[in-house]
Amino acid sequence: MLELRTAEQEATAECMRTYDVYHRLRPALPRELIWRLGDPAGYVIQYSHLFRPNKHKQRRADQPITAYRRWRAEETAAEQSGYLPAEEKSEAIGRSMHEVYERMFAIKPKSIEGYRALASAVLYPGEIGRYDDIETSALAALVSALTGVGITETEAA
Repeated sequence: MLELRTAEQEATAECMRTYDVYHRLRPALPRELIWRLGDPAGYVIQYSHLFRPNKHKQRRADQPITAYRRWRAEETAAEQSGYLPAEEKSEAIGRSMHEVYERMFAIKPKSIEGYRALASAVLYPGEIGRYDDIETSALAALVSALTGVGITETEAA
């Protein structure tokens, strides 16, 4: 579990780093994609064969399509930044951790030492915060008593 936690921390850091790169590379959402009152976009595209051609309406109907194709460069930015592979790796590690946690919780400790081992294994990231609700506060107090880790004064998010 310690190896998975370390890998998760590294993957999360890489994900945050690549997201910053991605955020700088991605293009802004074009104004043409913002729907405006009276926009003929969908109407002109679907029903233009029923009416006389209107160059202004057709031009406005074509603007979102053209803008969207330009904006698709966002996918390229995500690939160039390395964000998508970093996010996929982080999610895969999270799934692996979830599977390990499920197996850990399936084991029913029969002694205080067993409960202490379980509490130590799930204690992440190594500190216990204060909580507003009584149930979570009670669990935090139990984990604190079993592991010897104090409850911090900062409120957990």
